[in-house]
Amino acid sequence: MENRRKIIVRSFSIAKDIYTTGRGMNHLKSLNLKLEQNFLSEEWIFLFQRLKMNEERDRAAKTLMRKMSVEQLSELMSFYHMMGQICSEVLDKKLHGIVNDVGSC
Repeated sequence: MENRRKIIVRSFSIAKDIYTTGRGMNHLKSLNLKLEQNFLSEEWIFLFQRLKMNEERDRAAKTLMRKMSVEQLSELMSFYHMMGQICSEVLDKKLHGIVNDVGSC
């Protein structure tokens, strides 16, 4: 997040410099491409790190669940099933409320 903030601040600073010095549009286009490339590469790194972290969580969860008894696994599965149902109900109510709010406008 800090890197993104720095990129945005740098972008505005460069844009201000270009505006005040009156440099040509070609320079602006090449600079814009460099900034986009930098942003995309940082975005790729962030996504890769998140994927790696998710894989580590999955491995840890599987390791933990292998140690659980059948009874514990059954209770865990029931709990998550119940939470899924509750989440679905609340989401339906919220979406229904949004539809009703839009219809009354």
